[in-house]
Amino acid sequence: MKTGRYIFLSLILLISCEEETAPLIPTLSLTPESMSIDIGSVGELTLQIKNLDVPIFGISLRIAYNSTGVSFTRSTELGDGYFSGSETVSFIKDTPSAIHIATTLTSGEGVSSSGILYTLEFQGESQGSHLVEILPNFLFFYDSSGSKITIPNLTINSATINVE
Repeated sequence: MKTGRYIFLSLILLISCEEETAPLIPTLSLTPESMSIDIGSVGELTLQIKNLDVPIFGISLRIAYNSTGVSFTRSTELGDGYFSGSETVSFIKDTPSAIHIATTLTSGEGVSSSGILYTLEFQGESQGSHLVEILPNFLFFYDSSGSKITIPNLTINSATINVE
């Protein structure tokens, strides 16, 4: 009888000790979170997405920055980037203090999980800390029909460029 109780209690203890894994939170971020460059030097920020479990067929966004502190010099979509292996159309336009980015799949399956969207290069113009911010009100994801979709619990992380 005592052996039965010990087995029963051991099973309860074993079951209660199992850890529940928290769901992964989808994140769109500029990395590194903070970097330092000199006036006239160029630094790179990577626009990446992590833990996306909803397939997307397109993304459009706006990134704001202080154009008196830093200037946007160029963007590259990496060969092994998030949409690589797919036929895509990309649009990048720099306007005073904002970068407009749109990428759409033209065929194939939607993409999900994690990956790099773009690498953005900035040049230091004046000393100080300058925020480079993904603007949530101008961030949209699209499904296969071109309709906007919502990514639940999406976290957005911007970056700071310190010009010395």
